[in-house]
Amino acid sequence: MYDHFARYAFLVTWITAFVMVVVHERVPDMKKYPPLPDIFLDNVPHIPWAFHMCEVTGTILFCIWVCVLVVHKHRMVLLRRFFALAGTVFLLRCVTMLITSLSVPGTHLECTPHDHKFDDSNVRITEMIYLRISRAYTIWSGLGMSIQGVRTCGDYMFSGHTVALTLLNFFITEYTPRNLYFLHTLTWLLNMFGIFFILAAHEHYSIDVFVAFYITSRLFLYYHTLANNQALMSHDSNRTRIWFPMFSYFESSVDGIIPNEYDTVYGVLYKVFGCVLYVKDVCMLTARRFWITNIDGPTGVLKTTGGLLQHLQQKQPTIAAGQTCEREAQPSMLHAETPAEADLLDAALQAKAQSIANNLETNNTKPVKCNNINAEFDVASLKRKSFGNVSASPPKSVNDVPPKLNNATNNNNNNNHLPSAGSIGDTSGPKDTNAKKVL
Repeated sequence: MYDHFARYAFLVTWITAFVMVVVHERVPDMKKYPPLPDIFLDNVPHIPWAFHMCEVTGTILFCIWVCVLVVHKHRMVLLRRFFALAGTVFLLRCVTMLITSLSVPGTHLECTPHDHKFDDSNVRITEMIYLRISRAYTIWSGLGMSIQGVRTCGDYMFSGHTVALTLLNFFITEYTPRNLYFLHTLTWLLNMFGIFFILAAHEHYSIDVFVAFYITSRLFLYYHTLANNQALMSHDSNRTRIWFPMFSYFESSVDGIIPNEYDTVYGVLYKVFGCVLYVKDVCMLTARRFWITNIDGPTGVLKTTGGLLQHLQQKQPTIAAGQTCEREAQPSMLHAETPAEADLLDAALQAKAQSIANNLETNNTKPVKCNNINAEFDVASLKRKSFGNVSASPPKSVNDVPPKLNNATNNNNNNNHLPSAGSIGDTSGPKDTNAKKVL
């Protein structure tokens, strides 16, 4: 589910960028359609640097929101809700700015539809689509911001900058402690000043900004009211699924209000370090698989390590697949001299595990257990040698069963440890039964 909201947001941003290219082609001619009457724009002079200041305030709000996401324990839920709401509002914006094209609000703007219009009949449809997609990529990569060199016209109803400012403000105030009055006051001031800068720059009509703020704030409140009161959603679940399909999907695993709990600096650094290690392991595993499959290939790996596998089969005929034993280091033991040879050996062993097992079955070799013994010794032969030579000390087998010796040897050893008759005062003790058997 966590990757679905990212795909949703990615798709919505691309649709918005493509629609902005289309509405720029349909922008009304400034000579025929002058700016519409507006109470605020008619009474506030144009400030050239105001729109850049609006984007600066948005950047500050975005940095604060990123800090909240980093320290919040339920950061993934917050991120999912943010992308779900932003994607829904911007999809609605695509519809409103496409169905009605308003005239350019300021005379200082240079908006000509011929910049993005295709009147040449010699241009093929594929080339026209490619040019539109390339322009949409310019808007998408620059996030639609003028400080990134993006200039668009026709996307007036409603203001996308106001949507971004309002969403960031509401999310920061919702998911931070209530006693942070300074932070909440700062975010509201940045939101209001950002809206003022949009109007002072004469980049949008007043209705664009008002509708954007109203739709964004109402949708935020509706979403969180349903999310925080699961009883309302369960009572009228069918209507919720019809009118809020994205909400029913994204909030299916959330029960109740998300508490504002935060991680410590150590906890955040620990999680970041874990993510870095995970990404590193994934990259190394992917590069290793790519190198084995695409550079050498499976046949190349098998050919390179064919001799090593044959040597392994000769030296380990009695070890079945899945059994492990610890052996002492021997000169004939198979080992890799370099890390590259170790990687090749590991890959080849995994690829030929089944074939080795089949070869062992065809040779009718029975696996035996081993535990800290030398691979060159045969346990059965060592036992036979121990019976022939009493003084030999055979190595311990798996079952740790000592070999049986003859009775004479046992009796001699026992008699050596018995006390003599002269050393004991009372000679009427129990008699030695083993001595009787010897006599």
